[in-house]
Amino acid sequence: MFTTNNGSPLIVSSILRYNDDKIPSKRRRRKFDREYLQQITKEALVRKKANSFAYLLTQSNALKYALLSPEQEDSSSYDPYYLDDPELKTGKNRTVISLACYMGSVIQYTRPSDLKRELNEHFRSTHPTVDPSITLSKIRKVKSDLLAISEEMDLEISTAALAYAYFEKLILKGNWKGSGYSTESTSSPVTKENRKLMACVCLLLAYKVNEPKRSPGEFTALMKQMTKHMDVSIKDIKEHEFQVFALLEFNLNLPRQEFLPHFEQILYRQDYINVQEYLGEDEFYSVTPQPRKVAE
Repeated sequence: MFTTNNGSPLIVSSILRYNDDKIPSKRRRRKFDREYLQQITKEALVRKKANSFAYLLTQSNALKYALLSPEQEDSSSYDPYYLDDPELKTGKNRTVISLACYMGSVIQYTRPSDLKRELNEHFRSTHPTVDPSITLSKIRKVKSDLLAISEEMDLEISTAALAYAYFEKLILKGNWKGSGYSTESTSSPVTKENRKLMACVCLLLAYKVNEPKRSPGEFTALMKQMTKHMDVSIKDIKEHEFQVFALLEFNLNLPRQEFLPHFEQILYRQDYINVQEYLGEDEFYSVTPQPRKVAE
């Protein structure tokens, strides 16, 4: 220590003895820190590894339909009349009277249970690749429940129509090959056990992509209505949302020909005279009647 004449400290210094043992210890400590950092980094990556949904995706060029003109939309592979033909309402007990200037049908009374069985048998024979656990009556019941939810929530008819199309596309994802699954068969994501859950997820996706901005509490109300009508939990609906989104190949913007037939069926069921009566003067779509595809 160095001081001034009056004793005030001016410079304070200290000298430490050189110790060669400290250098290796520092090196060892740095090496340990590096190894420990690498270890915890690997553990963090393992914990944060996300679930992959790549196995759900198959190449089908679904996005190529998004930019097609109305004249080119016929190239779409989905037919909204294929699964649920609205004209299929009667069984075999019908007599057609055809005269020169007159044609009529006589339908005998059939018990509802027998009619349901006949329609399901006809559906099974005309749709051999659809999973046998999915019947026409189950499809129509689920769609009826979706419409009831839409009406209670005052949703757009087009939202329910989109949900119908999403749901039928999921059913057609499977390829049933007879009495058992062969090596070429693919299981449908929609089964008898989960059909209501998958339908709810389809309505949720249609709501998100098609409905205008609503009140903050409407989303919660929609989930409660789906739980009430379909007897599914809100947790299950949220957990399956991305899976269904992936199964639909992330293509929620459907060509008009894929959802307008469903739109028109719902419209006439609600006693509207025509599409213009529902849409009003300001039309979002230029709606024209959709010609039905005739099976060759």
